[in-house]
Amino acid sequence: MKRSGNRRAWRNIALAIVSLGFLITGAFLGTNARAVDVSAAVSWYDTLGFPDVKDAPYVRVATDRWIKRGNQPPENRFVEGFLTGEDVDGFTVFLCSTGDFNRRPDPFEPYPPPRLIHFVRKTDGPVHLRVNYEVIDFPKVVGDLMAVVHDLKTGPKDFEAREKAFKGKYPDLWPSFDFHGGWPVPYRVRLFSFGRACQQKGLNEVAGELFDVVAKIPDEQTGEVDASSLRDKLQREMGETVLTETEEKFGNPSIPLTDLLKIYESFPVTYPANKRLAYAQESADLLRKMIAEEAAHHPKPRNEMSPAEQVAEDIYQLRNETHIMWIRDPHYPAMSDDWRKKDEKTPIQRLVDSGNAAVPQLIEALGDPRFTRSMEPRFNSLGGPHTIRVGEVARHILEFLSGRNLYPLKSKDGQLVNGTTRHQAEAWWREVNGTGEKQTLIKTASAGRGKGLEAARRLVEKYPDDALPAIEAALKATPEPGYRGEYVEVAGLLPADTPVAFLRAQLTPDHDVYSQVSAAKALFKRGQPEAVPAIIDAWRRIQPRLPSNDDTTLSQAGYIISFLARSGDARAIDALADEAKKAPLPVRYAAVEVFRNGTFNGGGSGPQVSLYDHVEKLPAGEAEAAVERLLATALEDKERFFGPAGNLEKVSFADPRICDMAAYVMSHRWPEKYAFQWSASGAECDTQIVKLQDIWRSAHGMPPLPTPAPPPVIPAAPESEVAPLLDAYVAAKADADREPAATKIVESMGLRALPQVRARLEHGADAATLRPLALRLASIVREVHPTTDPGGMAEKSGVELLRGKVLSGKDLDRLAHRLEDEMPVDVAAVTLVAERGADGAGFQVTIGWQPGNVPLHAGWSRDMAVRLGDKTVYRGGGWTADGAMDPKQIFRQLAEEFDKATRSGFDAPVLVRLRLQRETAPVTPVEE
Repeated sequence: MKRSGNRRAWRNIALAIVSLGFLITGAFLGTNARAVDVSAAVSWYDTLGFPDVKDAPYVRVATDRWIKRGNQPPENRFVEGFLTGEDVDGFTVFLCSTGDFNRRPDPFEPYPPPRLIHFVRKTDGPVHLRVNYEVIDFPKVVGDLMAVVHDLKTGPKDFEAREKAFKGKYPDLWPSFDFHGGWPVPYRVRLFSFGRACQQKGLNEVAGELFDVVAKIPDEQTGEVDASSLRDKLQREMGETVLTETEEKFGNPSIPLTDLLKIYESFPVTYPANKRLAYAQESADLLRKMIAEEAAHHPKPRNEMSPAEQVAEDIYQLRNETHIMWIRDPHYPAMSDDWRKKDEKTPIQRLVDSGNAAVPQLIEALGDPRFTRSMEPRFNSLGGPHTIRVGEVARHILEFLSGRNLYPLKSKDGQLVNGTTRHQAEAWWREVNGTGEKQTLIKTASAGRGKGLEAARRLVEKYPDDALPAIEAALKATPEPGYRGEYVEVAGLLPADTPVAFLRAQLTPDHDVYSQVSAAKALFKRGQPEAVPAIIDAWRRIQPRLPSNDDTTLSQAGYIISFLARSGDARAIDALADEAKKAPLPVRYAAVEVFRNGTFNGGGSGPQVSLYDHVEKLPAGEAEAAVERLLATALEDKERFFGPAGNLEKVSFADPRICDMAAYVMSHRWPEKYAFQWSASGAECDTQIVKLQDIWRSAHGMPPLPTPAPPPVIPAAPESEVAPLLDAYVAAKADADREPAATKIVESMGLRALPQVRARLEHGADAATLRPLALRLASIVREVHPTTDPGGMAEKSGVELLRGKVLSGKDLDRLAHRLEDEMPVDVAAVTLVAERGADGAGFQVTIGWQPGNVPLHAGWSRDMAVRLGDKTVYRGGGWTADGAMDPKQIFRQLAEEFDKATRSGFDAPVLVRLRLQRETAPVTPVEE
């Protein structure tokens, strides 16, 4: 049976390829020129040492490189390829797969193909940590791939039609829906490697078609097909992958430089068409030099070295620095993995400690291209790796010592505006030698703004007696509140009572919030009593500005909230609670979230309060009671905050309600007293929250809350009324004939008809016919709840008309445009939420308008999301200028993803969120 099935599969593939051949010009065997081109590419590819897989089974390998998604358990990750051998400990696989076009690519793919990997077998333990393989149906794999190829070749050519046809189907191929691009290995390489494997297995037609495809992949930038040979294209792209992977290997000190040298030395021979041959040659020359230096390097004991020799040795040792992080502490510009060695300083630290004695040699090292064993941290996983060079480390050290930014800035036309790094360093060094280090630091710090901050820090550290006048001069020269706060913070680092009078002066209301809080933090550490009352006063004075929700005000509020929460003062925490109850949503959320402890990984979108720090340890006594009181009060706040998202230890969340975050914090701060398990279902959370409230109320002599109202239950329509309509609906021969019956059911009975439809579905009766009707009924809007309604906007915008109607993506698109078109001038933003549970009670729509005036309105900041269960299936938005985007495209994807979510099942919890905010044109920062 299995052999017969395989024959059928191969026959279907062959028929598909034969029919496809009529659609394609210049196919693999169609011209001699193409055959010669492919033959040359195959001959070159075969020199790379990949195995012949003619008799190898195709397998799927569990790698133990697991991943965790949201609140789901860890999942193993898999790769595919050909099993080429087994031994006692494991098995070897030639990884050779084309990728999954049905989802976005994984930037941390466990083992990008093509490559040969030996896996050590692990068959016990947790599933996500196992390593094993299973043989999978290779004919099906080939057939699925060829179906994609056929789809793309025969699909529409117009961009909009092509995007509509393929964006949901092959999101990895967006936006051109061709096989260009691909990360970390280009699709051209993946497809060619797979095609060569098919050729080895005798599937010449499949191989020929794939070779034809890879030869015609257009350039990602120009959209044109490169006229160069297929071999040259492969050498360019495969070579680029090799260079990227080799660069990454510098960050692994267990890989000797001699191994990396071999790669660079063989590169020009193996990949002669690659555009970075010069870089490979330079890297090889540099590595040969470094290896020779290492062999000849026999330093004498450090205690026998002169100061200059010690500096030279420390600069030499920079090449061996690993995991450098440019995180400044009061004494050094960076940390590395060696910072944990408390009894041993790193070369960077020793060079800083050497001070001016190290400067001449550091200046000479500025252009040093030698590799370190440390990679520049990457915050974008799709960006290429970069090995930190010795010269870059020297620059960072000199910047720290000088208190100046030595990075060469360029004008718009590419001209240097401040000289090279070396030119700037030498100018600074001449100044130090002329007027002295102290006067140079005073001059630089006194200039203020961003340029003087590092110099001010160096002054505080090296010349504390002279630092305060320079900081006061810097404040006079600095208009930006953020920088002013940083200067006050630096002043707070001065020893003993030196800055106390200065800090007290910064507490008065005529100073900006950043300066006030920075001063209060420094005074608080010194035990000065006036710090807390001053910030309580600042908290009360900022309240009238909070409804604007502008970034500056929210940032200032975050500084105040963090200070009050961390003060350990019951007065401060009570003041925080009293004002937060009346504050806008982002502020109320921050007043709760600041007490969260534990690990956190996340972010979000929309207006948020940036907290400079959280409360690590709860205070005792009256202050602890005040924190518990604040959180217990927040349990009453059911408003959902759209934007924040992240992972809290074992919990993943998105768009939390304030009561949910408060319950989470209480359960972690007092786990023996409060129990709460965050759920995607608001109803499940509410049941737990009531228990928390009753525990708190009982402890404070208050009666328990009334039993929560049960979830809404839509009464079922009598079967005698529904059955005739359903019978007529089912009896119709075509969809068009069913529509009148469906419309009558929806309009006359609505959600009350859903139980009868579900009952028939549960008995398997006419499932295919009834399911579309069940999906429509489950998407009826049960309730529309405006939280604010300025000028009757709920009626004017048409949102009230949704009540009792089936909510569709088309409705959302139309409503979103009306909300923007008709937004009153005294309204800054509107937020709409439509949420459906798994209870058959339809959608509840909540909408609220946020007051505020936006001068010089220039566009919209849009934040859109669709959630299915506890998974966010779509998130989009951003700032767009008026008229810069086709109106049909603005909300199109939101509408499409919403329709997909509602069609996934009539019991599937669905939430859609839309926030529209007026914006002025964004300002591009200007480098000082």
